[in-house]
Amino acid sequence: MALIRLGEELSSERAEFEESIRRVIAKTVIELQSDLAVITVNKQVALARINDILEIMKKTRFFQLSQGVDTFTIAIANEDKEEVVRALKEGIVDVVDGQTAIILISPYGIMQTPGIIAFITTALAVNGINLTQVISCYKDTVLLVDRKDAPSAYSVLEDLILKMRKS
Repeated sequence: MALIRLGEELSSERAEFEESIRRVIAKTVIELQSDLAVITVNKQVALARINDILEIMKKTRFFQLSQGVDTFTIAIANEDKEEVVRALKEGIVDVVDGQTAIILISPYGIMQTPGIIAFITTALAVNGINLTQVISCYKDTVLLVDRKDAPSAYSVLEDLILKMRKS
């Protein structure tokens, strides 16, 4: 009897968990920014040139900056890539061209709901879509993918959102 009760409790908890994910994803909207580059730069070089980076950030149509242990990664509109490369040239670790950002704008509930990013990234992975970067900023989730994967990724995510809205 105890095992049956435990199974029922776990089933109920799982249903509540799935419903909380469904509610957040159903209220999420998608934006897309194409023609981006991702530049990884040595942390010390980036910090020494932070004012140059800030000036570029002010005028570009797309800019994301994330910090790792030893590097910064900048996702930027391709038309401003060369300016960043010039400013940070001796510290450049890697440059990846041909990127597209899929931006998921979610309700505040994403902040308290575990598993949403795992749910989304799993949906992309099972469809063969590789994420080159994942950036979270408050209610926004920025997923960077290779340009060739962008239409498929957008379609997978849009279908997922629409499915959650119907259920």
